[in-house]
Amino acid sequence: MPRVKNSLPAILRHKDNQLGYINLSGELHYLGYWPPEMARPPLSIVEKADSLIAEWISLGRRPLSNARGTGRTINEIIVAFFKHGESYYRHADQTPTGELENFRYGLRDLHEKHGHRGVSEFTIEDLRNLRADLIERRLARTTINANIRRIRTVFRWAASEGLIDAEIPARLAVLQNLKANRSSAKETMGICGVQDEQIEAILPHLTPTLRSMVLVQRLTGMRPGELVNLRVEEIERSQEIWQYRPSKHKTSHRGSERIVLIGPKAQAILGPLLSRSESGFIFQVAESLKQHRNKRREQAKTKYLYSKSKEYNSTRQPVSKPYSRQNYSQAIARACKKAGIPVWSANRLRHTFATEGRKIAGIEAVRQALGHTTTATTEIYAKSPIDAAIELAKLIG
Repeated sequence: MPRVKNSLPAILRHKDNQLGYINLSGELHYLGYWPPEMARPPLSIVEKADSLIAEWISLGRRPLSNARGTGRTINEIIVAFFKHGESYYRHADQTPTGELENFRYGLRDLHEKHGHRGVSEFTIEDLRNLRADLIERRLARTTINANIRRIRTVFRWAASEGLIDAEIPARLAVLQNLKANRSSAKETMGICGVQDEQIEAILPHLTPTLRSMVLVQRLTGMRPGELVNLRVEEIERSQEIWQYRPSKHKTSHRGSERIVLIGPKAQAILGPLLSRSESGFIFQVAESLKQHRNKRREQAKTKYLYSKSKEYNSTRQPVSKPYSRQNYSQAIARACKKAGIPVWSANRLRHTFATEGRKIAGIEAVRQALGHTTTATTEIYAKSPIDAAIELAKLIG
């Protein structure tokens, strides 16, 4: 007797994004993240697949979008947006900017809870409920607003490409951003500079490479992303004050030029590092790891046993790989814990530079040093000094 063929669609895994999906009458329906270490799909994916297959069978095995009369699904426009984003969110040298990862995070709830639904079914109430879930999970208000903004961006892009009706993003735009202290969303304190005492406290717990990175950022006010991508050939050293012109930076997609000025103190730190090579990344992971291993060997109570494999590995040419912003931030966090002080972020060094610079040279000089278009943005970084107000209080108060 011939084997009866299973007529139910199989759950498949997308190789690139590790999403489970099923093909129902030529339409792909994405079901959620399928961890690569799992051979079988998670229960959540199986349950979604069962629900969709049951609906598909009840509608006569016709494409669900046609049978429902809803057109494209939300997952379809998400996939289309990511294909667009892979080429759109790139620096001038065609390396990814990182914004697509922000979208991946911001769209996760939309995909998991509403991805199988038709776009025309998604209402402002659904968007409000998504936001309420984020509030309940105690995400910061600014993070919630950013996630909702990215969801709107996807719908707006889909409408501009003619994939969905323009009325859909228009109705979602009615939902206003959460205002500060006007909702139950968690509020975060504004970022302020880090004290020099806290900077000094972590230096003994960093490798020489990471120590140089922290000090150079403190002395120049550059962004963490600009620091980790610092290259020898991008520093102009013909003048008294060096100029670092990063090929990719936060506003490079707008055609603006970024110049980071490097003074004598930062030059003294960078000088020995620049003499090692005529090109390439200045702060390299391989060099820092080597320094870390050497320090551990020096501190070890027992000497390492001689190993041919270790000897071979130590002579291999290290890969010229820079730190990522995440690696750099994690290294600072680890050093803070070792020093027994509250953890502070790398971007606070930029705030410290801005606040000190404002006292010395004024807000306009700081604006130029930080690379801002207007002083309104600089005001966020450079805390306004109250020295004049203190003198006034002495005279009048």
